[in-house]
Amino acid sequence: LTSSLPREGKTLCCVSLGTVLAKSGAKTLVIDCDLRRPRIARAFGLSSTVGLTSVLVGEASLDEAIRSSDVENLSVLPAGPTPPNPAELLNGQHFRQLLTEVGNRFDRVLIDSPPAVPVTDPAILSTLVDGVVLIVRHAQTPKEAATRAAQHVRDVGGRIVGVVLNAIDVSGKSYRSYYGHYTEYKSDEPHAKAESDRNASD
Repeated sequence: LTSSLPREGKTLCCVSLGTVLAKSGAKTLVIDCDLRRPRIARAFGLSSTVGLTSVLVGEASLDEAIRSSDVENLSVLPAGPTPPNPAELLNGQHFRQLLTEVGNRFDRVLIDSPPAVPVTDPAILSTLVDGVVLIVRHAQTPKEAATRAAQHVRDVGGRIVGVVLNAIDVSGKSYRSYYGHYTEYKSDEPHAKAESDRNASD
């Protein structure tokens, strides 16, 4: 999961999606690959002193770095100590081997990555995963930024499988206007059908 810019809610979406998948019975792992501004460990109330970077530089085993969460079937691999070379670590053979190993262990693996416009990490990650979900914040993300983020992924052969429109204000006037129109249309449907039936019988 990535976004175009910071503070669009990608980490919250990653945690929420992981929780839903785990509660549905899928053995799920959430990996924090935002090595510049990691947030997954804090979201789960875990320490990030040992994590992904510890495994990649050989200071810890994968089993030592993966933590259990309070949600059944949901495990977490925190980012670990902040490295000086995030893109280099994610583009290395050790990380590819790690993805293969966790892919064999878990039914679902979710990766929380940095935003796609400011840094190259998400483009690198997009070539190593089955698909990318782009998080877009309602009424905040500029259209140009979202388009650019999607293009960065496509330029390297990444596959965007979906977009999440996040933080919609359901109390807003435009939402109520649309929903009101929808319910009015639905309430008119029986009358329209009755009229159609009468016309058919005539």
